[in-house]
Amino acid sequence: MIECIRLGSSFPRPRAFLRDLAKIEKQLRVPAGAQCELYCVDARRMRALNIRFRRKNRATTVLSFPVCTRFPAGGAQLMGEIYVNPDSIAAQPVPVRVHRGRVGFYGKFVYYIVHGVLHLRGFDHETAWFSRKRMEGVELRAWYTCFPNV
Repeated sequence: MIECIRLGSSFPRPRAFLRDLAKIEKQLRVPAGAQCELYCVDARRMRALNIRFRRKNRATTVLSFPVCTRFPAGGAQLMGEIYVNPDSIAAQPVPVRVHRGRVGFYGKFVYYIVHGVLHLRGFDHETAWFSRKRMEGVELRAWYTCFPNV
């Protein structure tokens, strides 16, 4: 279950968003009982996290911090935390892979949540070309479950 911890006062919690989170969980096969915390942070906080954990002196769109990758039977387990920077997401162009139709802020926001969940599931796009291609394929399938008509 992706739990919205801090989305900020400007981001509404519409039913559609919660419905899309459930679709993402199902498509990405998030283990039953697994929990993922979602935080929206400003550019300053995101930059500080990026410096501390990745040694990169810039804000980024999304950071994922896995906690547990193997889940024993029964009981809820924290899968990890996802930090997203809505200002950075809004400033980003639409990812080329989802550019078939018109996608606004919400579509990009969901795309980066999918990206963060995949990192929590162990996917990586920085080590090898085939790993990146595999991640992109799964990312797109999950994203299109929320936006099938784009």
